Amino acid sequence: RLLGEQLNVDRAYYVEVDEGSGYAQVHQNYLRGDSPSLVGVFQLTDYGWSVPHLQRGETITVSDTKTAAIVPESDRAMMAAIQIRSHISLPLIKSEKLVGALCVTELV
Repeated sequence: RLLGEQLNVDRAYYVEVDEGSGYAQVHQNYLRGDSPSLVGVFQLTDYGWSVPHLQRGETITVSDTKTAAIVPESDRAMMAAIQIRSHISLPLIKSEKLVGALCVTELV
């Protein structure tokens, strides 16, 4: 909540990643206004384009998911469906494994 309020973003959340199971989970998120929640369990394959970057410890910054070269054309509709227009994801690596990411997003 504090991060979302400080940055004045639509959504802020931490996603736990379990590479062994192939799933990620958002337990809670900060929402501004009518921003839709992302609380739930997701398959890592649904976000396959971003996982390798995060696994390498890279911060992902996307100003527009509709036009950014990093977002494959095939994944743009999925990003629109969860109402992400721009986002920043910072990975958390422990013992050389991706275990989570801190994310902030702006809506479509």
